[in-house]
Amino acid sequence: MDVQFDPFTLTYGLLMDENADKDCKENEWEFRSLNYDAGDTKIPEAIPLEPHEIDNWVERTTSMIKPPGLDLLLARHQRFGSQDIPSKWFPLRPARMRRVFRGLSLHEAFFDMRVLSAQAGGMNFYTSRNEKNEVTELNFLIRPAHSSHFQYSSNWSWAFTWNACTGRMTGFLDGMTDQDIDDLKLYLKSASPELGHPLMLPELLLSLIYKHLNVRIRIPAEQDYFAIERGAGISRVQSEGTVWDWSPERFQDSTKKANTFMTTLAYLQGRFPFARQLAERMAKTLKRLETEEFADSTIKERLITGRAKRAERLENWLYQFQTATNQVAS
Repeated sequence: MDVQFDPFTLTYGLLMDENADKDCKENEWEFRSLNYDAGDTKIPEAIPLEPHEIDNWVERTTSMIKPPGLDLLLARHQRFGSQDIPSKWFPLRPARMRRVFRGLSLHEAFFDMRVLSAQAGGMNFYTSRNEKNEVTELNFLIRPAHSSHFQYSSNWSWAFTWNACTGRMTGFLDGMTDQDIDDLKLYLKSASPELGHPLMLPELLLSLIYKHLNVRIRIPAEQDYFAIERGAGISRVQSEGTVWDWSPERFQDSTKKANTFMTTLAYLQGRFPFARQLAERMAKTLKRLETEEFADSTIKERLITGRAKRAERLENWLYQFQTATNQVAS
């Protein structure tokens, strides 16, 4: 039996094919490329790409022998941030999406997961092996849970493949804001020496998820709600009066904000557990890699380096996300 056999190969992307003329409009999307070598000391650049330049970029990227590092294609709808972007909208026509993914060795199950895991989130990890059962590639598909709210929506979907012979990772990142990209570039520079490890980029993105959920959503929402509590005289700290002193307009506005806060809590109650599950999956993958054999025998030595620190960091992430989950559930 073929060790690479996948019974679902012919079904990947059927959802993308259904309404391609309506949902796959390349001229409505923005693209960037990011190429970065492990050990580089400069902040990486995200270089704009025109749609017609993508195929040449993929060919150039994959035809050269490179050191450990990463080659990423970033896509974002032009109206992202001003309207909800349906998960069934794709940045390229189906045939071209498949060509790009095959060129970058990305797993095509992404096409369906990107649609089916909308709002809820999803993660699929795949392992490719040779006839000796040695690992040749690790594929990561990550669809963080999100909402359609313009302010809160991350709307991210990511596909990565780590090559076990070169230690280099290729990837497709969808739906990242300029701030997200700036954060990612700084993370990459900071983690540059370890970018040859298959879990380094996923771990950086885990940090990005944590920052998005806490700094941009939970903490500002809680601060606004605590201000309402103080104004209503029900806070444990010094109050600013009582609700009986409020005007009808202030009462109506505060009620609206309180209801919005409860909706935000409900949103976060689903998002933090997903992020914790992702950290848990990564920790299990790290443990599994200890027992795997690789086509390049030197790879295992690289993976052993810093293993204890990485395991400790992932354990820290598990506790951090659990603490955040407890906070929004209380």
